[in-house]
Formats: sequence, structure tokens, C-alpha cells
Amino acid sequence: MRFQVENLGRGFGPKAYSKKESVESKRKFPPAIKKAITLSALVIGSYMGYDKFYGQDYSELPTFNEAFGKAKADNKRVFRYRGKRFNTEFKYHELQNEHSNNSNDVFSDYSQLEDFNKAFKKARDEKRQTFIWSGKSFTTDLVGEEVSKNYFESKKFLEDYYASEYFKAKYKNFITKTNDAVTKLTRNLKEPIYFSITNQRKKGSNDVGFYIPGPNRKIFISTKNSEEETVPVHELSHKATESDRFFNNSGRYFPMSEAALASMNRHPEFLIKHSERGIEYWSQPTEIDARQNSARFWLFKHFPGYTAGSLFTDEHYLFLQKNYEKLPFDIKQLLDLFPDDKVFISNMNKW
Repeated sequence: MRFQVENLGRGFGPKAYSKKESVESKRKFPPAIKKAITLSALVIGSYMGYDKFYGQDYSELPTFNEAFGKAKADNKRVFRYRGKRFNTEFKYHELQNEHSNNSNDVFSDYSQLEDFNKAFKKARDEKRQTFIWSGKSFTTDLVGEEVSKNYFESKKFLEDYYASEYFKAKYKNFITKTNDAVTKLTRNLKEPIYFSITNQRKKGSNDVGFYIPGPNRKIFISTKNSEEETVPVHELSHKATESDRFFNNSGRYFPMSEAALASMNRHPEFLIKHSERGIEYWSQPTEIDARQNSARFWLFKHFPGYTAGSLFTDEHYLFLQKNYEKLPFDIKQLLDLFPDDKVFISNMNKW
């Protein structure tokens, strides 16, 4: 699994880390079985003693490496560190041989740093090929320049789009009312984040990319489709608007949602063609907005003279239709969702 950290100030970002193995057990069980296991553990734990059953807590030690070493020296099969349970069967030398091209390279533990980005930067600065953070091993490899370039170009395009008079005019009333809508969008967009170039998708999903909201925002892009140039701008759009929060606050949520529902009602063939998602998904403003920004970015890359602040015209629509088979999948979905040319063009300039 390869990751790229965005905020390290380098020409093109780090791939950041290859997570090969975790010492923490992550086996999942159905809720009923999980509940039974929990109850059994409480009974057994109370009988055996908490530390003996759950493992002694070594959280007072500054790094995971030291906690692991101490537990190993104390002949502990399991131990606890910072709220997680680990076992001492994890073999660092095996991971070292797997990760490192240099037999003298050693694992450095940066668990004392609360932020992964800081841990990664320190490992890079110290020229480590591998390092430990929070009980997991990572590499400091770099992602390919083309992938990184596309990501940062997408980010810059959105910054220019939000700062353009074209965008401000569309959200004039909201911007006047809040006085900082553009500032919020740009701040969300620039907030430090890492994104992953990975062959692992969400369980049960065929998404070529996805965004995880919350305090530790993450963007994932599948290696299988990382060549699709609109995946980063699509996921970054979700990040900037905090999924649907921006549209809720701006009063645009219901108009955008209703427009999608009305179009699907007029063109039921859309749901047959795109049956992998339901009506609720396709009527979410954040999904419409992300696909609109993908269309804008694709035109920026392929239509001479198109900029982040360009008015969307009939000529742009015809250009998209002419190149339909060559388009990234999310733009095709948008064109299928709003197949009426006048509606499509109006929506692009309205939202």
C-alpha cells in the first residue's frame, strides 16, 4: 500500500508509506459473535486478572519499540500500548529484510510523534528506508512524479476555481451572508492530508477513489485506475466542501438534489445503466459537485483556452459529448445523469 503525504514541502510528494504488516490483530466478527467474545473475555479476564489476560500496559514508555522490547524481555506474550493490544510474536528483522535494500538499515520508532506526517518527515530527513509508527511499519518511498503532479495540479485548479469571480457570482448571496465561504473552501482544501496510491479498495466497493471525512481526512486512489486524471480533483472536491456540509449551509442542497431526482424521473434508463448506486447516492449534491469539477478540470486539460473561471458554454458541452468514450468514468456518469443539454449547461453555471 503506497501513500503520499501532501504537506512536506517537496517537489513531488512522498509515496509515503508501505504498510506491510501490523502487530495488532484486526480480525472482524459479526456483532453477535463479537458481543459473546467480549462477555467471555470479561469473565475470563476477571478470573485471571486484567493484566494477565489483556497484557501489561507499557504506555509510559515513549516509543512502541521500547514497549515491545520491554514486553519481550519480560516474557510477555501480549501487551498493551496506548490503548491497543499487541503480541510479541512480531519479528522486526523479517520486516527489515523485506523492506530494506540495505542489510544495515534499522527500524527507527517515531511513535512519540503524534502526527504521522511528522514521523514520515523525520524518517525521510534521517534517510531511513523504513520506520515504525504506532505499532506499524512503513517505508519512505516516493510516489511517481506523474501521479503527484496530477494531484497537485488538481488542487491548484480547485483553488483557482474557488477564488474566481465566476464561482463567487454563483454563490454571491451565500458569500455575502457568511463573508468567508471561499475562505472556508480554500482552507479545507489546503488542510494537510495524505493520500494513498493503493491497490486496496474499500471492502465491497469498486470505487477507483474515495474520501474519508473526519479529523484525519484521507484520500485513496486505486492503482488500477490512477491514470484517470480526474480522480484526485473529484476526491479533493469532497474534501473542500466537507462532503455535503457546504451545500447544506449555502441553501443549495435541496435544489441540487431535486434537480437530480427530477432528471432521473424523466430518464429512468440512468438507474438501469448505473445500478451500482441508488437514488440517494446520485441525488447527493457533493457527488454532483465532484463530477462537475471533474468535467471542469478535464476541459482545463484538453480544451484550449478553458480556465478555472470560464463560463460553461454549448461549445464545451459538445466537446464533452464528442469525446464521450474517452472521458473519465465520473464525467460520463454526470452526462448520463443530466442528458438534456440545456439542463446540463445550466447546472454547470448555476452550481
